[in-house]
Parts: sequence; C-alpha cells; structure tokens
Amino acid sequence: MNKPKWLSGISFASFLAQHNRNGIIHCAACNVSERDAEMTVDHIVPRIEDGSDEPSNLQPLCRSCNSRKQARPDAYWSRKHYFDGFIDRDRLRASQNDFVMGPIDEYADFFAKPYSEINRKLFTYAQTVGAGKSLGMFALPFALNAVAKPNAPRVDKMLIVTKNIQLRDQLADEIIKEPVKYKIINESPSVITIDGSHMLGDDSIDHDIAVMCPHMLWPSIDNDGAGVVKAQWGPMTMNVMRRYPLIIFDEMHYAYSHIARLVRVATNSLVFGFTATPINSAGDLLDDMVIMSAFTYNDAQINDGSMKNIYIPNGLPVADIINDME
Repeated sequence: MNKPKWLSGISFASFLAQHNRNGIIHCAACNVSERDAEMTVDHIVPRIEDGSDEPSNLQPLCRSCNSRKQARPDAYWSRKHYFDGFIDRDRLRASQNDFVMGPIDEYADFFAKPYSEINRKLFTYAQTVGAGKSLGMFALPFALNAVAKPNAPRVDKMLIVTKNIQLRDQLADEIIKEPVKYKIINESPSVITIDGSHMLGDDSIDHDIAVMCPHMLWPSIDNDGAGVVKAQWGPMTMNVMRRYPLIIFDEMHYAYSHIARLVRVATNSLVFGFTATPINSAGDLLDDMVIMSAFTYNDAQINDGSMKNIYIPNGLPVADIINDME
C-alpha cells in the first residue's frame, strides 16, 4: 500500500499499524486484501465536512469501494434518507411515473453504478408545458434510490436550479405542498431556497431539497488570447457540487454553455435537465445531452390535454449512450 502525498510519514506508519492484520491490509468495507485489489486511504468523515487527516479518521478502502463511497461519511451508507421512502407511483401522472421514473427502472443496472462512472452527461427529460415537471423532478431521486445496490450511491439531498427568483419560489412551494396534497407521500420534504452566496458553503442546514437561481454557480470565463477559454470555478461552487449527488436544471436550455461546463466538472453528481426546448438555435440537440424520454404533444393530449408542442430532433437516446458506456 502506497503512502498518499498528503499524509505524513508518521501518520501513515500509525495508520498501517492500526489496520495491519498479520502483515496484510484489508478493505474496511468489503474485506478484500491488498494482495487482490489496490488499496487507498479513505477519510471516514470527508475533508469537505471538516474531517481531519488524523489516523483515527482514516480507513483502508479498495479502489472500487472508495469510488462508490465518493465524498460521503460512513454514516451515509447505513442512514435511511428521505428519498429511500415510499412514494405512491399510482398517484403520479403518466408524465411523472412512466416518462420520468420509468426510464430509470428500464436502465436500472446502469443507474445502479457509481455515479462517477456514468456522469459527465446531461440526462434530459423533454416534456411539454403542463406535464407536471415539479412532481417529475421530485419523483426522480426516489427512482434512483430504488435501483441503487448495497454500498452504492444514493441521493440524500438534491439541488434544483431554475432561472429566476419567481420560478425558484414557486417551485419550492409546489414541492413542499403538492406531494402530500396529492397523497403521493405522507411527509413533505425539507426544502430550502439558496438566496445568497453565503449559503453555498453552509453545510449546517439539514434539508432534502435545495432550490436556487443559477447565477451564483457560474464560473468566471477567461480567454488567454490564443482562443483557449478557461472556466475558473469558485470554491463554494465546487462545494455545492460535492454536496449534492443529484443536480437538476429546470429549463436548462436558457444557459446551456455554463451548464455544459458544470456537467464536465461535477465529478460526484448526476446532472439532469427538464425542458420543453432541448435544442439550440440551429435546431440540433445540445452537446453532451442524453434524451431519457420525451413527453410530447401527442402524449400530453392523451394524458392531460396540454396543447404545447415540443420538437425532438433525431439525437442520442439513453439506450445508445448506455450501450456505449458498458
């Protein structure tokens, strides 16, 4: 087992002495030995939650278990999260059950993988206006957690980003009230609105869902004069991306260049988008987009009578990207 650069020699020696079993280090999660798998030094309480580098806060994890754990404390794995609970899918509309939760069910093995293996794409639900996006977004983490395997990522909290204050406040109010109103669940989620940059770095407020406007997330963009564009991310933005394993952009086409940059650096999160306009000005699908499903004009007419049409060009459906990544 190799010493990490960030760990002192004295601390590493103490760590090895603590976890040495007859001269061999074993993974604290799956018990595989260093003879059969690459071993890493893991923080029990992550650094982003003020975990120290002291040997008492360190444990050996094989590379596979460390990848699955990501930046979560050990208590995360045994804790029952809000989105692990029961959701009455029979009370959801077709756009929410069949077109949002349904694709996660269909590709359960894919979405059960460590998020770090399947992210870096914008998984998109194209839905006509009036489809009930608020409850569709609310239902998504229940679907992800339902297909999660033991010791695999689950959603303990999610972030929803929408384009202005009015929509932010409306969405937060709907997500608090409507799931209980329509008897989809028995208990409302804990919802906060992030209304200032001071909240981006504050991990002390317990909640299930956060809703915010996007301007605080965006990086500063620099051009080096040679045509190379660089995005400089603020430390609080990176903290937000580590905090939320699920990030959803509502009507994500409005600021896609920024969202595309965020998708590429959100290494611990799955990023989803909901929109009625999943195309750019040329009529093409946006880059790095994977279409999960399309709840179109005809579907809306059958299910809820919505009159808003959306255009879905020929593009990359979820089946294609999943086949490519397996």
